[in-house]
Formats: sequence, structure tokens, C-alpha cells
Amino acid sequence: MSAILKHELSVDGAVFNKEETRILTWSDDGTARLWDAVDGSPIGQPMKHDKSVDGAVFNKDETRILTWSDDDTARLWDATDGSPIGQPMIHEQDVNGAVFNKDETRILTRSDDRTARLWDIEVDTDFPKSHLSLMVKVATGTSMDDYGNVITLSKNEWEEYKADYILIVEEHIKTCKHKDANIYLKYQKTVWGDN
Repeated sequence: MSAILKHELSVDGAVFNKEETRILTWSDDGTARLWDAVDGSPIGQPMKHDKSVDGAVFNKDETRILTWSDDDTARLWDATDGSPIGQPMIHEQDVNGAVFNKDETRILTRSDDRTARLWDIEVDTDFPKSHLSLMVKVATGTSMDDYGNVITLSKNEWEEYKADYILIVEEHIKTCKHKDANIYLKYQKTVWGDN
């Protein structure tokens, strides 16, 4: 008996993961989908574009999926649940291909708009958005008032913000999906010493 991996329109491509336990497909229905290779059941949600998906690839450790589409975008997805990572990489016309660089910190895309573009993706995309302004204050040593004026923090102010930030980021690290792009782990913790 064969498993049926169903899209709504033509399936333009399909690949196994390395262990051949999952199958990645992409289609003219504007989705890429991940399937269990044993029983054909879907894994996570469909990865949706606005037009046909022309290609898809896993990254090296198969935690992310890169797709490109006739909707003028390439997009990055979490391979566990199909949720989007970061913002779409936008061209002016169809995106014809996309690849990760060797250390997977950047993506190179090519398009019918006569451009190839390089995108920096080394960012901890699941850091709690409610605390991004705190992260910026600690990283830059500045804050912004209600009028858009940038103000340099005093040493005491920065130390207070840093202490709050460390509590939040240490908690975040327990469930962080992108530890390789976490600026606290990569740079700050080493400079600040054990906190």
C-alpha cells in the first residue's frame, strides 16, 4: 500500500530528508509541505506562499526549510512545525532559486528581476518580541525618547537594564530554537563573564 501526499494543484518537486523519515514537497498550490515518510501523515502546518512554490531545501541539520516562489519571495521556515522564521526575502519578480551559504548565516537568492541578492539570516528569531527594545538598549547602551531622540545610558542605567536582560535571556535560552544566532551566547556572555 502506498501513502498519498496530497496537494491541491501540481506537485513540482519532492525530496527525502537524510534519514528518509520525512518528505518535503512543493506545489503550484502555493505551499511546501512536510510529511512522515512511513505513513504519509502531514508534519506541522503547510508553508504558505501567495503563488506557486518553485523549490525547497532543508538546511544541513534539517531544522529549517528554505522555499522560493513566483510570489517574488524566498522564505525560511521551522522544520518542526512549518512556522515562518523571520521576514520574507523580497524581489520584484519571481524568485528562481535560493541557497544557504556554508555556515548558514546567509541566503543567496536569484530572480527574474535580473538580480541576485544576499540576505543575512544570523538572528535569534524566537527571542521574545516583547523584550526586543530591552535587548537593543543593552546592546547599544542607548535608549530612545518619545520624540525619537537617542539618549546615551548612564553606567548605572545600563547595568540595571543589563541585569533585567540577563534574567530574560537566560530563561529564553532554555527553549531557544536558534542558539547559534543568540547574541548573548555568542558574544555578550563571554565578554561579561559568568553572570
